[in-house]
Amino acid sequence: MVKSVLGITECAAAGFVVLGLSFSSLLAGCPAGASGAKTSIGPEIVETAEQSPPLTVRGIERNRDFYVASVEAADTGRSQNEGTIAAPIAIIPHHLLASPLITNALAGLDRRGTKLVILVSPDHFGQTPQGLGGFGSIQSWNTPFGIQKGITDPNLSARLIDSFPEIDFSDPEAYQIEHGIYGLVPYLAYYYKSIAGDQVSLLALSLTPSANFDFARLAVRLCEFFEANGFLSSQIQVIISTDFVHHGTPETTRHQDDQNLALLRNLTPDNYRQMNNDCREGLAFALGWLGKDPGFYFLDNKNSQDFGGPEIEITSYITGYFR
Repeated sequence: MVKSVLGITECAAAGFVVLGLSFSSLLAGCPAGASGAKTSIGPEIVETAEQSPPLTVRGIERNRDFYVASVEAADTGRSQNEGTIAAPIAIIPHHLLASPLITNALAGLDRRGTKLVILVSPDHFGQTPQGLGGFGSIQSWNTPFGIQKGITDPNLSARLIDSFPEIDFSDPEAYQIEHGIYGLVPYLAYYYKSIAGDQVSLLALSLTPSANFDFARLAVRLCEFFEANGFLSSQIQVIISTDFVHHGTPETTRHQDDQNLALLRNLTPDNYRQMNNDCREGLAFALGWLGKDPGFYFLDNKNSQDFGGPEIEITSYITGYFR
């Protein structure tokens, strides 16, 4: 039996369970029973003249204890003297198995002055309508730590939707199964509320693999859009939600992560597609957002074995900041 650093995870012959979450669910970042197909589970989304009601994140409320325990463990383990780092872009995993890496990376960011978080994930289940670059959400979210505000200004949200027709904002139900976003929203609510109360808005984007779509240019246009609408670039935090090696062995995972780290430390428009991760589109977005050769500040590199997972079908995680 192996206990995780959270003290709430056990790996036994009977299976991996975390407060009702199965091991495979933690790797997917979603509760047991979730699937890749769109379902009707979750609240009915009723449009109003002003703002749609907050999304209820699937399974998060019934796993409140998991999120609370993970942030409490992170707060307890973090020294009061540890500083924070100002970085426009952070890379964090979305498998909840790696929650210690998620909390450490978010706690280590200098969050003061942030007004907007852009959370970028892969489109895991191909929910993007054909011909578009991804789907997104401007709505607020219910979380165990209160409501995470979306883009609540109706004029701003209307301009955003009109300005980016290549992103589908029409289907909030898509986020009931996109774990690359919804599994992380409670953590964002916790860490940003602790600094700025309800002043930080969230824009969620899930990008689909496309050799013909310029995600770097999308980032440039989004930055220009928000600057034209009253945001300073220094007030915007971009977070790339990505896991790295999938289905690896111990040997192949170590080898491929060595390559991944070398690429991250010298990321360019020419080499980002060589990365072994599930959101290369997010790395292209990061390159466009920074507009220069990014300097990578490495935080951590672990894999599912480090959190009690089996020696097969290994997934790896890298955290760090682009500055």
